[in-house]
Amino acid sequence: NMMEFRVPTANEIGYIGPSTVGKSVEITVNNQVWTSNSVLLRLMPDPVLSSIVPNAGHRLGGTTVTLNGQNFIDTDKLRLKIGSLFANGTTFVTEARIVATTRACIGDCGNFTLAEAISLTVNNGVSYTQSQITFRYVPDPELVLVTPNTGSTTGGTPTLVSGFVVDGNSLTCDFGGTRVAASYHLPTGSMVCPSPASASAGRVPVLMSNDGQVFSPPANCSAEPTRCFEYRPPVAIT
Repeated sequence: NMMEFRVPTANEIGYIGPSTVGKSVEITVNNQVWTSNSVLLRLMPDPVLSSIVPNAGHRLGGTTVTLNGQNFIDTDKLRLKIGSLFANGTTFVTEARIVATTRACIGDCGNFTLAEAISLTVNNGVSYTQSQITFRYVPDPELVLVTPNTGSTTGGTPTLVSGFVVDGNSLTCDFGGTRVAASYHLPTGSMVCPSPASASAGRVPVLMSNDGQVFSPPANCSAEPTRCFEYRPPVAIT
């Protein structure tokens, strides 16, 4: 079968056409003399990008992200791009998963209101697969208030955590070292965390994170009780 190719560099050829697997390759530059070798060409469908987790991370970079989708291939020319920046260490895991580490943002990407488009190249930038998924760079997480800040040691108290919160897919709270997934509370722009169970009563600091990796600093519960959560024994009904 005749196939159309393009020449991005002096030692590379790019293919344009439908996918196929394991086809032997012969190339001609004059339609008369053909090369002959044992090279097999694996032609894959275009990658499909479905989600990135987390979809927000610290503006200084270092966030480990997982790109989910289809038709990913294992090649050293694989590159994940967030806005105009290539991520570090783009690594193939499976045909449905890639991991990488974000770089520090430059310029306007530090504005958390901007959603950076995600794209992927499997040929070192010759062409890109675009997507509708996005990533936001955010500043340091800052917790302001925990409401309510008391609950039973059995856990399960819905707690509103206020501070700098971005509506993302990896919101996380930490109650004295125990982490729980949180959800975004649109009316207040806060996150809602169910308090985890605790083996003992007492007050613990609460931390928050927009990406599940970088957390707000712990409070001194004696000086700032509103940034902490107090566990109390469950009420005994007699």
